[in-house]
Amino acid sequence: HPEVAARYGVEGVPTVLLFRDGELLAKLPGPRGERGLREALGV
Repeated sequence: HPEVAARYGVEGVPTVLLFRDGELLAKLPGPRGERGLREALGV
């Protein structure tokens, strides 16, 4: 979905977009394992 990628500024894959109540909270570009995702999320 190129239009969605453009809307959120996604330039590469993988990119994780975190939303809460429809609001973009964070954009995490690049590959991340479980540890990297946990660190980014603070869990």
